[in-house]
Amino acid sequence: MIQRLKDEVQEQGTPLQTAVLASYLEIYQEKMYDLLVNTRADLQVRLHPTLGPHVPGLIQSPVTTSEEVHELLDFGAKNRAVGATSMNANSSRSHAVFTLDIRLSYSGEAAKDLQSRIHFVDLAGSEKQKKTNATGERLQEGIAINQSLSSLSRVIQALSGSSGIQPVFRESKLTMLLKEALSGNSRTARSLVLLACISPSRSNHEETISTLEFAARCKLIKTNATKNEQDKRELLETLSKDKQEIERRLEEERQRNKLLLQEMERRIAEAKRDQELARQMQEEKREIEEKLQAYLKGEHERGKEQQVEVAQQLKGKNEAERESPADAAKEAPRESPGTDAEQVEKKEPQEGPPESLASAAEKVEQTERQALQESPPDGEKVRDPEDISLDIAVELWTKSEIYELRCVA
Repeated sequence: MIQRLKDEVQEQGTPLQTAVLASYLEIYQEKMYDLLVNTRADLQVRLHPTLGPHVPGLIQSPVTTSEEVHELLDFGAKNRAVGATSMNANSSRSHAVFTLDIRLSYSGEAAKDLQSRIHFVDLAGSEKQKKTNATGERLQEGIAINQSLSSLSRVIQALSGSSGIQPVFRESKLTMLLKEALSGNSRTARSLVLLACISPSRSNHEETISTLEFAARCKLIKTNATKNEQDKRELLETLSKDKQEIERRLEEERQRNKLLLQEMERRIAEAKRDQELARQMQEEKREIEEKLQAYLKGEHERGKEQQVEVAQQLKGKNEAERESPADAAKEAPRESPGTDAEQVEKKEPQEGPPESLASAAEKVEQTERQALQESPPDGEKVRDPEDISLDIAVELWTKSEIYELRCVA
């Protein structure tokens, strides 16, 4: 058919390029496997906004003749999962979907692209455990087949409009894969070919009626089919506009990045200046602390030296005053001896008793007040009141000791 169409178009003088891609998969217990390869890897069905349902990783083999298509069908049928039951010695245990993706590309003035997709679906038959006597793995396969067929039946019933409910395509991978074929841009009602396998046996009466009702509901599906046609000139204009829009956005993004880079460089420079200023302030603070510590240390040592000097002066003065009474006694002339009465009179002290502590303290306070009131002459250093009071106290103490020495003598 495709070759005949190609010959007709070329006779009209319009160049035409065709491509047909074939894929073959099975759905076994809600797992999808590619039948055109010997390895069994679980595949997933995805929804694309433009391509519709598709299976990433599924092999699409190009074919040019019907013989190549038959070869792929035979190769895939050998990889299908089959098993023996009480009803069928070679029963299919999975659903199989063989898809032909047809692409036509016209050149010249009427440049356009056409695309179409044809699905060949082989559904596994529903089973009853009582009739198949399935156990173990065969029983699990039968349960998965019945669940998948029930989901497909509910979707078809919803699409036919007899139930008034919305179809749920995500219930199974089979309905998800056939979403575009059942409700999208397709011609299901006119071009659908359904082969229903039924049994003439009276024991299979219920299964036969159920299968016929299913086929009748499939014929009730209504869709609005349109050509998957796209003008190349429109496509080029669209791509050109998209390119300009992308370039404009890239330029805006480039300018925005440039401004951000400049702002970042400015902030980095400010941060470096702040860091340098902080370092200088730290150095100045360290210098000031060192100077202050040196000054305090010098003042402390200077104070110690003054204290030692004052202590030495007081010690020397006290020693000098203690030694002065003894020297005076040695240098004094010896008097002529007299009577015992005269000698006794001479030994008695002529001076009065030492001043009391109260009078001494009062005298010290008076002396301090006089010292504070009197202003020192120019060029002289003002003595500390504590030093003055200390000198007076020492003088009074010295006088009291001298008096005691005289009394003893």
